[in-house]
Amino acid sequence: LVSNLFSKYFKRPVLLMLLPGIIFLVPGSLGFKSIELFFHSDALLGMELAFQVAKIALALVTGLLFGNVFINPKRNI
Repeated sequence: LVSNLFSKYFKRPVLLMLLPGIIFLVPGSLGFKSIELFFHSDALLGMELAFQVAKIALALVTGLLFGNVFINPKRNI
């Protein structure tokens, strides 16, 4: 929502504010750790972490979708 408001108010692209915020939220280390656990030591814990990564990814996509539904950005790029 904040990046869409920023885009409308300052007439700048949405990604200017959206991309740095998303980068910090993406769980890359959890994904790597789940693969490592799955293949090397504990498959059950690896699958549990993989499901956590999937839940976080789904939450990020849902947040982006609702942000664009509630406040339509002025400029897409």
